[in-house]
Amino acid sequence: MSSGVCLLILFFYIEESGDILLTGKERSQLKSQANTIRPTVIIGKNGLTENVFKDIEQQLTANELVKINVLEASGVEAKDIVDELLEGTVAAFVSQLGSKIVLYRESEEEK
Repeated sequence: MSSGVCLLILFFYIEESGDILLTGKERSQLKSQANTIRPTVIIGKNGLTENVFKDIEQQLTANELVKINVLEASGVEAKDIVDELLEGTVAAFVSQLGSKIVLYRESEEEK
């Protein structure tokens, strides 16, 4: 019999291409969490550089959830670089709203 304790377990579905897919419920929960955090990676006039990808990797490793701000000075639209960001990182797409992009990757460390 059940002890009445409900556990929320996030499952990841990985396609053959290596993309991490989230369920609608998972994405909704992560969007809610992202609303409370400030952007920690900023894409400026130099666009997507190696350092930007390094920053994203560090943030994903440390925090699992990263919010990225794409400045107008970058010359690119946030919606246009989502695919490039996903190719350069092993992360799941959570949301893109205006100039903000949110990515998620489960920590490899045991909790």
